[in-house]
Amino acid sequence: MIQFLCSNCGAPLRVPPEKAGSTGKCPRCGRHVEAPLESGSSLGNQSSGTASKSRDDRATFEAANTGRDDLDFLAPPQASDEIGRLGNYRILKILGSGGMGIVFQAEDLKLRRQVALKVMKKSMAQSSINRSRFMREAMTAASIEHDHIVPIYAIDEDRGVPYLAMKLLVGESLEDRLNRETKLPPAEVIRIGKEIAEGLAAAHEKGLVHRDIKPANIWLEEGKGRVKIVDFGLAAWTESNDVRLTQENFLVGTPMYMSPEQASGDIPLDHRTDLFSLGSVMYRMCTGTLPFKGKTTLNVLASLATKKPKSPRERNPEVPQALSGLIMQLLQKRPDDRPRNAKQVVRALEEIENAPPEEEEIIEDIQIEVPEPEPEPVPPPSSTTKLRPVRGGRRRRTTPGRTSAEDELARKVIKFAIFSGVCVFLLLAFLVVKSIFFKAKPDENPLPNPPSIGTP
Repeated sequence: MIQFLCSNCGAPLRVPPEKAGSTGKCPRCGRHVEAPLESGSSLGNQSSGTASKSRDDRATFEAANTGRDDLDFLAPPQASDEIGRLGNYRILKILGSGGMGIVFQAEDLKLRRQVALKVMKKSMAQSSINRSRFMREAMTAASIEHDHIVPIYAIDEDRGVPYLAMKLLVGESLEDRLNRETKLPPAEVIRIGKEIAEGLAAAHEKGLVHRDIKPANIWLEEGKGRVKIVDFGLAAWTESNDVRLTQENFLVGTPMYMSPEQASGDIPLDHRTDLFSLGSVMYRMCTGTLPFKGKTTLNVLASLATKKPKSPRERNPEVPQALSGLIMQLLQKRPDDRPRNAKQVVRALEEIENAPPEEEEIIEDIQIEVPEPEPEPVPPPSSTTKLRPVRGGRRRRTTPGRTSAEDELARKVIKFAIFSGVCVFLLLAFLVVKSIFFKAKPDENPLPNPPSIGTP
């Protein structure tokens, strides 16, 4: 079988040698991907043969970890709705399966509540290193109490396998949502990214590094889509000398989301490796694609070590410049060039979230525009007047029912009437004064009365 990685979501896939070079659908994301030629595969068995490059839309490639898991470690079921028993739990159904363990939906027989039960596979539990790693996951996650980290209820071992019980989450993984929607609106990217960073900050304060931040390990709760970080199976105490908790030369993490220092294993890991993975997750949320990808693990690691991805804004112009710049800073190859800690990322995302919308950018040639002069202020009309439009776009205040010529004539008549009134007033005043001061005096020597006619 030829094993390779989906170039869209990073899922491990496999095909028989006769399908090398063919195109089919990824069972996880549903998108078409091309299987590598045998010479380009670094995983699985290799044999000679020539493959057709034809595309069969009906073909779906096989996931590398498919196949029925060995469940013989379960005790026999005691009810029709269960598939077995383990410790104090009724096993109801399989929720998922990974490289190390199986996740069941189960019921706590004492508390009568539904839980998610993560159980190490029996084949993996035969290794003491693997059991130690699995139990470290439980202790790591149980030591953190934070709203964005799934809580651990119990840790135990039964029938030769260790297991842990955690809260049964309702909703979907970020991986499932991205497979359905490809990319998310910038506001949603900021919200999800900030909540992931808040959860990581809580873990980093306790000296813990997750080391496998990817969309499949980010759970979005039903309703508002609140983030819960799950699967601390690869987490390690930064103060421990046994950082890898795996056999020598075993690659820990998911290649398409891991940091360069995690891929090389040359330097001790610290919390900044999680920040790089967060940048990869946010990059995919913004653009619908991975920053570093390839058909094989070696291709991905080569791209991770040598290539610089296009900025999210180049791939999606709707991404704000500040958000694009932050993501590119998270994806810096040197840890010292990334943000110092997850709290700093939270603050940066809050500033981007609260920032005013960006000014509209001019895409076409730049044109210098002369601003129009400001219009002269016009006094507001009174209740007895109205504005009448005139030629040229200006408006003049007039009395209702009058034209401009009539207004001019009325003003002249009023002026003439006032002038005439003043003149009449002055004339009357003059006559009154004259009658008082210039009245005729009586004669001091009046003539004798004339004789009457007929008087002797």
